[in-house]
Amino acid sequence: AGYKFIVVIAGIHNNLRKQTQERVDEGFVGRNNNGNLLGVGLRNKGRSFPASLTNPKSDFTIKQAKATNIKLNSITDPVIVVIKKNVKTLSALHEWLKNFNTAPGSEHIPDIPMLMIDDEADHASINTSKEHNDPTRTNQELRRILKLFRQKSYIGYTATPFANIFINPDSEEEMLGDDLF
Repeated sequence: AGYKFIVVIAGIHNNLRKQTQERVDEGFVGRNNNGNLLGVGLRNKGRSFPASLTNPKSDFTIKQAKATNIKLNSITDPVIVVIKKNVKTLSALHEWLKNFNTAPGSEHIPDIPMLMIDDEADHASINTSKEHNDPTRTNQELRRILKLFRQKSYIGYTATPFANIFINPDSEEEMLGDDLF
């Protein structure tokens, strides 16, 4: 679909993140962190492969991302991260994106379409703060990441979606923009 940066937020537990990473590696990336082909990679060995900044053993870290030497504006294939829904991890991802991928003198990452997929979107993603101008930390970090991109899509899914229909759709915070829902 043309997305160059994909963030999959796989719940709050390590085992869910690991399971999701393995499924993404098999069904989208086509190889594991050792470079061995698997899943879709076995079907079309001559294709180019998306880059993954995470693996089943480790969540996103700035150190690991810097070691790959990937700059989003210089890539042709998608880059994907599978992360836990954790304030520290989300903050680290935001910091790496902002410090190493925004255009000089800009607060945005130009010309990189981003897709954020939020599993269990009814857990921790919702701004449950009574004051809409003071969002919860997880909600704030998700919105800060989204705000870095001019072209972006957010997909939230859950087995219990009814909580999200009660969110005020007109909610907005100047520094973070519109609420997720």
